[in-house]
Amino acid sequence: MASFKTTAFIFIYVFNLFAFATAYLNEAAPPFTILTPKSGQSVKRGSNVTVTWRIEPYTRWPIYGYAAAKSARTIAGLLDINARGTDPYVREVDHNVPLTEGNYSWVVGDDVMPGEYRFGLGFYRHEASPIFTVVE
Repeated sequence: MASFKTTAFIFIYVFNLFAFATAYLNEAAPPFTILTPKSGQSVKRGSNVTVTWRIEPYTRWPIYGYAAAKSARTIAGLLDINARGTDPYVREVDHNVPLTEGNYSWVVGDDVMPGEYRFGLGFYRHEASPIFTVVE
């Protein structure tokens, strides 16, 4: 009998955890908005770009799918201009970005191919900046 109770408890716990995480991932509005780089901005390879974002006032922590629960650290990367919220990064930039800071200093590597990108933040889900261009 104890085995049944244990199994039932685990099932209910996992179900609730899944439902809670799914609710976060399906919220109607994003928990933060990436403000820069701005739409149409050109950045040179080798230059320093300040990426900024605003945490929305309704955001509840931890932000599951976007940042680590205990540290609020996340992954930053470059996205294809047509990428959706869970598509992989074209190139990962950093794995230790503090989401609570609201800004990140990115040095555009010389090995980043010229072209149009979006800057993304998040590890399972991500939000993306407006489209910008990396130039020689």
